[in-house]
Amino acid sequence: MGKYPLVFTAVVFICGIVIGDLIIPFPFDLYFLIFFFILKFFTSQKTDVWILGVVLLLAGSVRLHMTRDILSEDHISLVPCDSILSVTGIVQSATVSNDMHNQFRITIEQLSTVRGSRPASGDMIIFSRSHTNILNFGDKIRISGHPEKITPVRNPGQFDYQRYLAAKGIYYRYRWNAPDSVRIVEKNMGGWFESSLVRPVADYSQQTFDRSLDDEDAALVKALLLGEKQDLEKNTITKYQMVGVVHVLAISGLHVGFIILFAMTGFSLLRVPKAWRFRLLLLVLFVYGAVVAFRPPVVRAALMAVFYLYAERIERKPVTDNLLAGAALIILLIRPLELYNPGFQFSFVAVASILHGAKAFDRWIPLRKIYLARNQKGPVFRWLTGAVWMPLLVSLSAVLGTVPLTTYYYGTIPVIALAANLLVIPIIAVIVLLSLFLLLVAPLSGFLAGGIGDLIALIHLFLNTVIDFFARLPLASIHVANSGKIPAILWTLCFLLTVHSEFQRLRKLFAVLAGAALLIILLPETSRRPSLDVTFLDVGQGDAAYLRFPNGRAMLIDAGPADPGWDNGRVTVLPFLKQTGKIGLDYLVASHAHDDHIGGMLSLLESVRVDTVILSAYPYHSKRFLRLKSYCSANGIPVLTAGRGDRIYADPACRVYVLHPDSTHMKAMNFSGSECNNSSIVLKIQYGENGLLFTGDIERPVEPVVLMYGDLLESEILKVGHHGSNTSSSSEFLDAVDPVVAVIPVALKNKFRHPSPKTMQRLAERSVKVYRTSHTGAVMFRIYPDHIEKISWRK
Repeated sequence: MGKYPLVFTAVVFICGIVIGDLIIPFPFDLYFLIFFFILKFFTSQKTDVWILGVVLLLAGSVRLHMTRDILSEDHISLVPCDSILSVTGIVQSATVSNDMHNQFRITIEQLSTVRGSRPASGDMIIFSRSHTNILNFGDKIRISGHPEKITPVRNPGQFDYQRYLAAKGIYYRYRWNAPDSVRIVEKNMGGWFESSLVRPVADYSQQTFDRSLDDEDAALVKALLLGEKQDLEKNTITKYQMVGVVHVLAISGLHVGFIILFAMTGFSLLRVPKAWRFRLLLLVLFVYGAVVAFRPPVVRAALMAVFYLYAERIERKPVTDNLLAGAALIILLIRPLELYNPGFQFSFVAVASILHGAKAFDRWIPLRKIYLARNQKGPVFRWLTGAVWMPLLVSLSAVLGTVPLTTYYYGTIPVIALAANLLVIPIIAVIVLLSLFLLLVAPLSGFLAGGIGDLIALIHLFLNTVIDFFARLPLASIHVANSGKIPAILWTLCFLLTVHSEFQRLRKLFAVLAGAALLIILLPETSRRPSLDVTFLDVGQGDAAYLRFPNGRAMLIDAGPADPGWDNGRVTVLPFLKQTGKIGLDYLVASHAHDDHIGGMLSLLESVRVDTVILSAYPYHSKRFLRLKSYCSANGIPVLTAGRGDRIYADPACRVYVLHPDSTHMKAMNFSGSECNNSSIVLKIQYGENGLLFTGDIERPVEPVVLMYGDLLESEILKVGHHGSNTSSSSEFLDAVDPVVAVIPVALKNKFRHPSPKTMQRLAERSVKVYRTSHTGAVMFRIYPDHIEKISWRK
């Protein structure tokens, strides 16, 4: 272990968490841990290190299982949600947004089932919309109705909300739709420390920012200092992601550094004895950590600062690698599942990259040495070094070190981030500094508070101008396919070893391995043979299917609904496109004009390049459909109307036929929902011996019109019409198509009760393999001219 005992301990412990997650089941890891722990007392000192390593490895696995798998007998996650009639618990946190998409976390005390009431444990999250009832910390509440389990990720590229909440000990959620389904039983039931110190600090901060700043400025400041990003505009977050500086919107060590500076300066001005300054700083950092829910970047920065100051206090030279590893170890000992939290990964990888990369790049790129050799060291040199050169190297280290994380989570490599960070980070630092001043002066002078608020607004306006400038630059970011975890881990390790190694040969070897890993990340995935890939996305009660043709062209058929707070174009289709590495679309097809098919298209058109939009000729007059056509016209996007007999020349190897609507169903008679359904574009795609049939929402009255195509209808994969409704998929139609596989895009427990049992029976009678997106999530196939492969994307 030598000079880095905590690094050794943390790395082996982390490996144990990963191995416990993937390989070692409980309680075998516990048995082996006890065996090797006892064995340590009977072995020589020469074997101490490797036995200690095995013990730490097994300890990581055991700690993971203790947190995730060993739950108390009364834990709510062990109770079937359908049997729960009501839940009683205490509100631990409340996140309230301006658009009333609120979240409340409760700690459960009691639950009522069909067998009676009994004590219970565990946490649950409540989602609230459409009414103004607000819960506060410490409220004891009773929730009537069935909660629901947090579902696993439903589509490739989507954020894994289930794993994220499981790391926080949350397994159930409740949708608060009826105002009277949640009742406050008693108030002020929270703990003394939280209710008397933490919540007043948080409430004062929020009220001060809301009172002194405009909505947009307050949203930014609350994100920076309190970690509350719910009021930030979605477009704002997207622009920060494009520029590669989205990390500044999260609480980081920068904020902790300013709080430490404020606290220590205040202690000095108040002449607090030195012996008490360190203790009071611990209290300040602990309160701030509690206010922001002990987010990993804050805990990491606070622990490193405390370790550093304590080492100086006892006159020991701190080793930064040990400080970083010690902070990681403490966090993972308490909450091992934080290892899978993107915030934890970005925070520690970025700091490790900066610690090792900046100094290494300064040695390898000798500009500072050349300047120093030609000029005397003076104020200009100090300014260039402190304000330009070293921040540039710090930015370079952080960007390169986190490349695998940005590609894995966002599907982008932020090319412009190196330059953007030089401007954005100082601006953010000034805003944070002024916001802290605002909290100090607000109780003393409304005039000063208003002046600081105006200054923050002015600087925020300048920040938006900078972000917009960088976002408009060509190649602000490169979109890449999600290459998986192995290349990402390999790149990170090789990068850190390259900049850390003092031996030139080893450095060259690690650099070559890092380059190989980067190539894997950058190069798109290629199969041995050309294939037609189709993915039926899970967009709830709606349709969205993505096709990647053998020549690389991309087509999206429908984009799902866009409900308040959940636009499938933005939250489902866009993340999927990013993880494929092809962010643009060659064809965007709207099968018909109903919202559950075109709802997500407008946000998608605003976010990605679309070459051609294809619409049904039926003249529907919904606001969303008219806005879609107006947007295409205003932005010069070609719009084609497709009808019976047309072809789409997407790929020479594939034949794409438009079978419907015919001229009769392009006319509007009564503008009914059924009439719009029957105007759906029906596409038949043939690749070699295999065919796909997309039927939109056509119903039985129009099926005889399509049946006139005879043998051309025969297809191996059928997208079942109208979400499996009994109004579609007649026996005659299914006989003509003769599918092997049928996909039904549908939401679980939808109000229409789709799919119809009769439709399911007709499919079962023909031995058709049925996939319902409500049960399976996204369904993906890889089609070759002579066979079809079902792709398992959950790896």
